[in-house]
Amino acid sequence: MIFRGLLLCLLVGSGLEVRAQETYVWEGVYSVSQAERGRTVYREACVVCHLEDFSGDGDAPPLRGRGFLVRWAELSVGDLVAAMRATMPKEAPDSLSFEAYVQLSAYLLSANGVPSGEKKLPVDMDALWNVVITEDAAGVN
Repeated sequence: MIFRGLLLCLLVGSGLEVRAQETYVWEGVYSVSQAERGRTVYREACVVCHLEDFSGDGDAPPLRGRGFLVRWAELSVGDLVAAMRATMPKEAPDSLSFEAYVQLSAYLLSANGVPSGEKKLPVDMDALWNVVITEDAAGVN
């Protein structure tokens, strides 16, 4: 334990970035109940532009399908939440609670075939930066 703490101090002192362990969305990073709450958020705040089937209205991009996963591939759920907070809903960006944006992220992952798990997406931006979105589960350990 002392050695680990000393190593951490040396790495931080050397200017090297210390990152938490990355998790991939295909490892079951959100719960079913979290996605269900996200569905409610979607219906209240997003469906008017992104439509019930997630296809988008022309100005609003589709939120389901290969295009969505390709757009967010190798980015994090933190990136997704940050982008939604900065731009959505279109008429009132950052007007939802932080937890609502996280729940919405869970719902979007669910809608894109990403499996749920026992864990919930954390309501902590630092932790969300380490939850990586990939196009599919190939290559994920």
